[in-house]
Amino acid sequence: MKKRLAAAVVMSAVLTVTAAGCGTGTKPAPANPAQKTDGEKGGGAGETGGELSILAPSDAVNEGTYAIIEAFEQKYNIKVSLELSPNDDVLVSRAATGDLGDIVDWHSGSLMLNLGPSDNLMDITNEKYVDRINETYLGCVTSDGKIYGVPTSPTYAGGIFYNKQIYQELKLEIPKTWDEFLENCRACKAAGYEGLIGTYGDPWTSQLLLLSDFYYVNKEDPDFASDYTAGKVVLSDSPAYVKSVEKLASQKEVFNEDFLSTTNDDGWRMMCEGAGGHLVSRTREYVRALEDYPEAEDFIGYFAVPGQDENNMGATIWMPHGYYIAANAKNVENAKLWQEFVTTEEAVKLYAEKASPMGAFMIKDIDLGDNIRPAIQDTMTYADDGRISAAMEFLCPVKGTNMQQICVQIGSGEITAEEGVKALHEDNKKSAEQLDLEGWK
Repeated sequence: MKKRLAAAVVMSAVLTVTAAGCGTGTKPAPANPAQKTDGEKGGGAGETGGELSILAPSDAVNEGTYAIIEAFEQKYNIKVSLELSPNDDVLVSRAATGDLGDIVDWHSGSLMLNLGPSDNLMDITNEKYVDRINETYLGCVTSDGKIYGVPTSPTYAGGIFYNKQIYQELKLEIPKTWDEFLENCRACKAAGYEGLIGTYGDPWTSQLLLLSDFYYVNKEDPDFASDYTAGKVVLSDSPAYVKSVEKLASQKEVFNEDFLSTTNDDGWRMMCEGAGGHLVSRTREYVRALEDYPEAEDFIGYFAVPGQDENNMGATIWMPHGYYIAANAKNVENAKLWQEFVTTEEAVKLYAEKASPMGAFMIKDIDLGDNIRPAIQDTMTYADDGRISAAMEFLCPVKGTNMQQICVQIGSGEITAEEGVKALHEDNKKSAEQLDLEGWK
């Protein structure tokens, strides 16, 4: 998992460090740097050497980041200066003043627009290394037809985590439809296990099924997110979205009795101790749980939230940040060389060795072998097959502030699925109005 590295914050805003491996300080350049052939240079870079500055949120870097920086410095004799920002507001302010350095680490998806890409970021559409990047991710770093970023790290996926030992004991198969999934949950309950562990004691977890089911909404109507952003449709116009809310309402019959007080930590403890057959969560939470229950890695698997068609089963994934080149970067060729390097198998493997991946990398044709946790390998299968969608939040900025409370009401049976769809839309409407979106006025 991404392990956040502690960083002292000086001058109340940012800390500038020169990255060398997992430490800080200045690393002396090699006396005789190796010369690279034209074929080894990325993005049309000239002779290697010189400097490169990277501005990143302090909580976005980890051992994998530092391993890539160290390898980049050694490979190209380029001194990297990493500046850590304490929060997003600082980065947005820096963008407004044209002070992003050479490379900035920032959100992908709808939040990318907060940096004003057409004014503040460099268009890299025609760079050859862009061809290495998964098309789903490219859609999250594109604005007005122009591509701006490359992925900083792997994804993480939402879906169903299941107990392989219970499945073997009860002779269950991975379900291909939602109805089959509920049948498996019932079988677990009949055998004395929790069918589906609900963790509404942490209300934010109530959203995870609905969010993780967005693959089917996007698959049915690829324009839904953009149309919803523009205020052209409402949630009830999407049969797939309505079905997702109905799934949320159908969970109660297979939940543990104390699902309203069970927390996320409780749920993962129960899952890792073998008390339940299934848990709706994300690979980010899975990797964190294994820190306390490493033995559970062997018997917890993953599958995407099943849909209605057994031949159409796909996963919703949360996209990583992007590395973007500032429009006024001083070291443009070195910045392109950085973007090229982080999209190579060499860099991806370095990251994976130092920071346990939470999901698939958005770089094509990367073979990480079998040194990846089994449940994470399960998620990579969906990415390899192209059966993925970015979560709705990456494609649409509209999300109400009360979504988790509404999902608790739906999932607990306090309101019906139909009432839930209406409530979610009304909540979203308030958010859209605050964002001053034209179609919602």
